[in-house]
Amino acid sequence: MGASLRMFGVTAAVLALAVSCPANTKAVYYWVSHGSPTDPVWTYFLQGAEQWAKDTGDDVRTSFHSGDVPSQQEAVRVAISAKAKGIVTSTPDPGSLTKVIAEAHAAGIRVILMNTEDKSSGRDAYVGGDLVAIGRRYAQYLVDHNFVHKGELRLDAGRGSWCGLSGHGDPGGRNCV
Repeated sequence: MGASLRMFGVTAAVLALAVSCPANTKAVYYWVSHGSPTDPVWTYFLQGAEQWAKDTGDDVRTSFHSGDVPSQQEAVRVAISAKAKGIVTSTPDPGSLTKVIAEAHAAGIRVILMNTEDKSSGRDAYVGGDLVAIGRRYAQYLVDHNFVHKGELRLDAGRGSWCGLSGHGDPGGRNCV
């Protein structure tokens, strides 16, 4: 329950950052996730976006892209074409949204990243945790409590994905180094 409340709070805070229109104008915001609609983490974020729309009366158009970067980039371009008041999105890979964020800015649209930071993307704000620090604390916890031994847990730092225990490979089939 605590995680769901945190995800709801993060999404509400992200959307609140984008507010800057008169009270009598119904604004349109886009919430674009690189995640899957069946992933429980993203359903918590989605619930926050839906609740924010209900509370404010604004229109929040949502979409999931299941790791399909070109599809997600196109969704951001759709938001730009629709003259969205703001765009809230997650980033699947560092640099993957830099160009479309610049396009949004050229159209006067703010872009807020959620969940995974990409400081060089040009985003207006980031709402989420420091994933590197979280990963270090989690890895240390696993070592301290003998769930793994030093050197056994590997992470693909470029994608932030779990790459399994030494010699076991990645359950998602990615090539982890």
